Amino acid sequence: MNPLWQSTVVITAILAWLAVPPKSLAEASAREAFRRSTAPKTKVVLTNAGLPQSALVSGAAVTPPPAATTDASASAKPAGAPTEKTEKHDETWWRKRMSSAREQLSINQKSAEDLQTRINALQRDVVNRDNPQQAAKLREDLQKAITTLDATKLQIEADQKAIVAIQDEARRADVPAGWVR
Repeated sequence: MNPLWQSTVVITAILAWLAVPPKSLAEASAREAFRRSTAPKTKVVLTNAGLPQSALVSGAAVTPPPAATTDASASAKPAGAPTEKTEKHDETWWRKRMSSAREQLSINQKSAEDLQTRINALQRDVVNRDNPQQAAKLREDLQKAITTLDATKLQIEADQKAIVAIQDEARRADVPAGWVR
């Protein structure tokens, strides 16, 4: 027999086996192990070592700005006051920072749930109210609640971005992952 013909059949059989979706997790694992064994080993390791700090900061992962302060409060700091760079960033500092961010997120999520419940009740009351004056008052309350809910949802998104920013900052500062969990 011709060995070229046999190799074509073997390759076709392997490709057909890989093209069919796996029936179980074990079969998927076996396929992945086969794929890894046939793939060439990597020759290059990519790291951030040696890159300047300005190259490591991307525009997409910007930490949220601090709370708005007035010029009077900014100028009220004494000249010898320690800056954030000299502050000690130990495990308790990271844990406290992360827990406060998560607590704020939890508070805002609970507030959004409560507002949604209030909106549902107001919608029901507006439909069932016969008095036009009372219905108009309920519609105003409903509109205020919807506006507040939208603002709360935006705050939830900001809180989630802040948590991701803290995790990203901790990763860049080589903080152990357990400190920010």
